[in-house]
Amino acid sequence: MLNVTQEKNIYCMIIAEIKNKKDYLESQFLKLRFPVVLRQLLDCTPSKRRPGIFMSLMPIMSLYCNRLRLQYPLDNGKVTAPVVQCYVYGSSAAGKGKVEEFQTLLAAKLSEMDSKERAEEEAFLAKKRESSSKKKLGTPPDTSVFIFPEKVTSFIMVQRGLAATRRFGETLLQYQFTAELKSIISAHKGDYIDIDTLLLKCYDYGSLLGAETGNVDASRGFADVNMSVCYCSTEFVLNEFFSEERMLSGVLNRAILIPFVGKRLTYRSVSDTQKSDINHYLDVLFASIFNADGTLKPVYFENTDFLTRHVENFFEHIDIIVEKPLTKAGDTIEEFSIRASVNAFRIAAICLHLYKVEQAENNTITNDEIERNVVQIYRFAVYYILNNTLFQFGAKHDDAVQRLNAMRAAENDLSGIGLYDFMDWQFSFRDLARTMSKANMVSDPKHRISQWKTWNMITETDVGQYEKIPIEEHKAHKTSS
Repeated sequence: MLNVTQEKNIYCMIIAEIKNKKDYLESQFLKLRFPVVLRQLLDCTPSKRRPGIFMSLMPIMSLYCNRLRLQYPLDNGKVTAPVVQCYVYGSSAAGKGKVEEFQTLLAAKLSEMDSKERAEEEAFLAKKRESSSKKKLGTPPDTSVFIFPEKVTSFIMVQRGLAATRRFGETLLQYQFTAELKSIISAHKGDYIDIDTLLLKCYDYGSLLGAETGNVDASRGFADVNMSVCYCSTEFVLNEFFSEERMLSGVLNRAILIPFVGKRLTYRSVSDTQKSDINHYLDVLFASIFNADGTLKPVYFENTDFLTRHVENFFEHIDIIVEKPLTKAGDTIEEFSIRASVNAFRIAAICLHLYKVEQAENNTITNDEIERNVVQIYRFAVYYILNNTLFQFGAKHDDAVQRLNAMRAAENDLSGIGLYDFMDWQFSFRDLARTMSKANMVSDPKHRISQWKTWNMITETDVGQYEKIPIEEHKAHKTSS
């Protein structure tokens, strides 16, 4: 093993390579021996598409790491789950359909279990429809599914989470795929939880979604819904989805953007031998989720201590490895880089677990080789995620941040005493609301009125009508208070 000084020297050399050759990390990434399940699919993928295919398969592979928990080095020991949210975009002829083909292959075992669970639900509902209203059938079965369809409401997601909690004592990690991002947008129009809040809460382990309605058949309570996603889209729809509001809400900085640039490329067919190898390891991974009696196995942690210094090195050298200097505005680069590192760490941890499973099965890969590969995957992933986000939305995000800062500055200029001085000696609530609106102030006029009354700065002469109190009197009031 290399010592810390040797690692730093090597890292500085790599940074120099990156600065001189922008595809350095990608070229090193392509030389890796990938975990076995991914290796079989990437061997069938043209080299230009391997980074994108690799990233796009992380959400479905996270399901097979359902009991894996992580502690990101810079998160002060906070426990998280390997949830990743990917957006594959490109023209209709770029070959995004291959992503769906591969993820369908990897999801087959989980989809089969989901079908059995849904069949149990349907059998109960059929009996309920056929029975008389007086006949009691007992409580519905607490079923659980791994994969959500495109058309599913956040309310149903919470119901699924509550059912899993009753059954297992906690919820499962789940997944949603769509070949058309527009279908996800339309599915959540009018939903009781907006798509932004849903994606934010599903990304963060321990962040609860709640449901309470007048439906007597529905469960009430809070569930921890942890959902990885892979959404495919054209570039136009992607830009439409990540509006200014969504860019600033936190949804964008959690996203992994995967561009499919150029024309459709030729893939080799996955052979029967490769499929057999893939299915064998998926069976092994699946066995790490459930006990023989159907209960959940305990959560587990892989040792990721060796990644800590590489995470720290990324932030030390961030200015060098960012491709687009013009987008390196302080707020934008800080926001994107922090989450890019978290996403890259989650991807590295998923791969670490896949390597460990392979090692336990055939012992052909050493611990040193695993660590080297995982470090290289982190380095590549953090570089890939950050620069793709900056390339697609860096300038737009910076513009949005600048506009928001300008609005805040305008509000500060007219806040407190400044706004008070701006108002006429006699004014109405409506006058105040109009003034604040013109200044793009987002706070509630009621709060200003309440504040000014508390400090004896105004008196209410009629309903919604106010008059200022001489400054000497409200200063005296402040002093006596």
